[in-house]
Amino acid sequence: MKAGIDAAPDDSKYTAESFEKALGAGSVDISMLNSTLGVLDMSARKLAVKCVSDTAAMSRETAAQAATMESYDWSQWEKKGLDAELIAEVKSIMEAGVAKEISMIPELIKENQLDELQKEVVDAFKGPGGFLELASAEEKAAKAGMLKALADMEKLEVDAVGIRDVTIAEILEREPELRAEIEEEIKNNNWGY
Repeated sequence: MKAGIDAAPDDSKYTAESFEKALGAGSVDISMLNSTLGVLDMSARKLAVKCVSDTAAMSRETAAQAATMESYDWSQWEKKGLDAELIAEVKSIMEAGVAKEISMIPELIKENQLDELQKEVVDAFKGPGGFLELASAEEKAAKAGMLKALADMEKLEVDAVGIRDVTIAEILEREPELRAEIEEEIKNNNWGY
């Protein structure tokens, strides 16, 4: 149990730091997230997984669109015999269209309330009562519980192993509450069973 308390975090579960890093990189492992959030209510886990999945899908889609535009091979049209000036004109029209679409992103975000959705997602993870705070509180409570159980077991071991050789004075030294209770009963002349 001591080794478990002092052990490094379980690699099969996210820490707050590793989750934030994976979320930023768009590489959150859903099964690992489910395992990490296993102590939470099922609806909270489903919400967290949905938020992460939706964010990852949007990021992939955006990256794929950008990659397609950047890697497009305009020279293939020259090889097919089209006029180079015409190809350059079409390319500039396409690039202007993409630039216009990019410039419209803030307006689309506002129209579709994506900034509010992003705030909801951030709040769900980082806000008061968010997943990261709940996970941190669960982790702290579990560690405190383990430390208490360990202390209780160590005390029990001392009591069980040395029961034949222990004196009443030693018991009362280890148990100040018991000492106070006995002294109070003696003071009140309480000798009943």
